[in-house]
Amino acid sequence: MATKKTISDNSYEELLLSLKKLEKNSEMQIEQLMQLSLIIYQQNKLISDSEGTLLNEFKNFHSTSPQKSMVVIFQKFFKDMVKLLTNFDDLLKGTGQGKDNEPANSWIKSVKLLQLNLETILKDWGLEEIKVREGEDIFNPENHEAVVDTEETDSQHISDDTIIRVVKRGWRLHNFIIQYPQVIVK
Repeated sequence: MATKKTISDNSYEELLLSLKKLEKNSEMQIEQLMQLSLIIYQQNKLISDSEGTLLNEFKNFHSTSPQKSMVVIFQKFFKDMVKLLTNFDDLLKGTGQGKDNEPANSWIKSVKLLQLNLETILKDWGLEEIKVREGEDIFNPENHEAVVDTEETDSQHISDDTIIRVVKRGWRLHNFIIQYPQVIVK
């Protein structure tokens, strides 16, 4: 006859109690693990968001800062070149040779040639003259700079706020105004 091993009631209850404790500990550990995993997920999300933001900011800084710097440098360069063109205009006006007049002396011809070459180079780079039609265009403070007229002009036949004369030509580099045209207004 085979003998059966039986667990005493006391041992059975102890085993059951131990299993309940293990189950309770396991549930608490699972809950703690879930809370920790949630915290880790939130921290990772914050880190990835901040890394993404920092990376985007770095990319924007890296890509736009040199471009902005170059734009500022080119604007300064073209402002200086426009000053040089203005000096050529003033020099030629002082000799009695305006923009459309035919120069008489060889040195005046040389200065005129230098001026035209400089204008051509700058126009190739995108610089363009702001055209103003004397006696036709109406003064607009957003597009022109008014200066005081020191000479007497015959302008009875011209309506008020009309541009009588251009003192300095205006220049634009793409959409940026380098120099507003200086004009005399009736």
